[in-house]
Amino acid sequence: AGGGTKRKVALMFGYSGTKYGGLQKNPGQHTVEDALEKGLYEAGCIGEANYGFLQKIQWQRAARTDKGVHALGNCISVRLLAKVADAEDAVAVMNAHLPEDIRVFECVKVTKSFNAKNQAWGRRYEYL
Repeated sequence: AGGGTKRKVALMFGYSGTKYGGLQKNPGQHTVEDALEKGLYEAGCIGEANYGFLQKIQWQRAARTDKGVHALGNCISVRLLAKVADAEDAVAVMNAHLPEDIRVFECVKVTKSFNAKNQAWGRRYEYL
């Protein structure tokens, strides 16, 4: 139903938030999560039946940002299709389908119970 075997991963990523209405999906706003989900779908990481339904793939963010805010490092935990998540070039494949202002830095296999929000050991914000 979801397009094949899935693998729970932690994606470390960053972005320039200038063009976005924040990180978290928000109706009527173009958000980082909208662009990230679309890029992961186009990269073959999310099956068609799960596209648009973040809860189906256990998508959890470690932290949120507001409109126009940048993130040097953030993390989501998510169940992605193993055919891409397990590939040695997974990060390059993902980045090839993302806008230039969003970059995945690392894709790490995690336990099925890992949750980026609940298991983050801290959050650090700097205001310039």
